[in-house]
Amino acid sequence: MAFTPDTRLENAPDELLTSLDLQRIAQTVRAGFPERKNDWTYSDRHCAQAILNFLYLGPTSSIRDHNSLSRNRISSLLVLQDSALKEFRPSSVERAAEALGLQVKYFHVANVTDLVGQLPDIIRYINIHLMSSMEQPCDNEERGSLSPCDPERSKLLVTCASGNNLSAVIATAFIMATLRQEMRRAIRLVQCRRVSCVFMQDEMKALQTWEDILIAQSVVRGQGDSDCTSRNGSLKHSLAVPRRLKRDLEDMMEFDPQESDIGFARAADDERFEDRDSFVPFLDMARLKIGLSTPVR
Repeated sequence: MAFTPDTRLENAPDELLTSLDLQRIAQTVRAGFPERKNDWTYSDRHCAQAILNFLYLGPTSSIRDHNSLSRNRISSLLVLQDSALKEFRPSSVERAAEALGLQVKYFHVANVTDLVGQLPDIIRYINIHLMSSMEQPCDNEERGSLSPCDPERSKLLVTCASGNNLSAVIATAFIMATLRQEMRRAIRLVQCRRVSCVFMQDEMKALQTWEDILIAQSVVRGQGDSDCTSRNGSLKHSLAVPRRLKRDLEDMMEFDPQESDIGFARAADDERFEDRDSFVPFLDMARLKIGLSTPVR
């Protein structure tokens, strides 16, 4: 399957990934993209499905199937739980982690709106786990050359209670952010591999918010890159005398002789600028009554 990046998202930043890292991840996806699920049955909703060749999606209960975890070579579990269960660790998750030597990462959210705020941390965790399998270039390889990730050593299972809502939002948001795909295309990609995924109004709003964030970040970063390239040329302009934003006395006294229709207004207006020192804040009316006209300063 061809992944054509959405041009609106092409500059979306990630603090821990370089453009070369993103190329490696995209290369890994293209190297072995899982087939879409054409023979879906109701019982499949209780199992995990491969959304990408290194990213699986399913309910937390699917972690009980150690044979499936071993067969799919899952190396890390990302478990999404309700924020009220911060102190709770499902025994099935702990047993699987101990028996198979899996990494486990818990994220706690109150609702899908709360999930949007944690998406950067969640996606960063997925990317770090994926990049941990990066093959180091050999000594005779050119520095910076592409080396693909090894999905066989970095497969990750994302779960929530049902595997159809919040975890599906994570998988979709990851595809949007890392593979630079627009929202609806990413949703279709997830749904055709885990058919039971449900994107209701709240989930759609959350993903639309996420897409807006990515687009805004891309625009800001694109403008920043453009500013850097033109900085030398714009420096001369920045050193020029800045334009005055407010009128000063000289501006107000300027007069164009051709504007004769306002000439009389200018002449009459001159009086308020003459002998300004004689103006004082107030006059002592008591002194005026006794004949002392000198104003109090």
